[in-house]
Amino acid sequence: YVQVKKKISGCEMRVLTTDELIERKEEIDRLYLAVQNKSPVRLVMHNSDYLISLSKRLKSKVEFKGILENGKLLAFMAGVKDHQHFEAHHIGIDYEYNKSHCLYQNILYAYIEMAILAKTPLISFGRTALEMKTTVGAVVHTYQAYIKLNNTLLNGIACHMLPTEYEMDWIPRNPFRQ
Repeated sequence: YVQVKKKISGCEMRVLTTDELIERKEEIDRLYLAVQNKSPVRLVMHNSDYLISLSKRLKSKVEFKGILENGKLLAFMAGVKDHQHFEAHHIGIDYEYNKSHCLYQNILYAYIEMAILAKTPLISFGRTALEMKTTVGAVVHTYQAYIKLNNTLLNGIACHMLPTEYEMDWIPRNPFRQ
């Protein structure tokens, strides 16, 4: 933890207001697209307009943070909270700085802090980069998703195209001493 935090010691991590999201639309789109292009699962592509809309509509239920170095936005994260659950909703990363600044791992730690401050007992990190998430103590919980398409024919075909069992093609880690 300490080594990871040292990597961004020269950076500023702070809450981004709705006005800042609007001002930094192009940066946010670029960072978000970089993550989406690396993601193996892309059901929906959002952009900064979606995030700005979330900020306006959900107000205190959504929190945006940015990691900035000399005023340049290197990464951002959006977290959505309610009383029982905190969701790591969307992130954007400049992969040029990811390794040198441990951006992704610092984002995971920031999400944990955000969930603790929100006093939510559960945090959902999503369904990608599972191995990295286990390094901060996350454990896998299977869940079911319901997908209904408007086209009846596609609904019948889609159920046969989706996996029926969970594939574990990564190594779970446990950061806690036994």
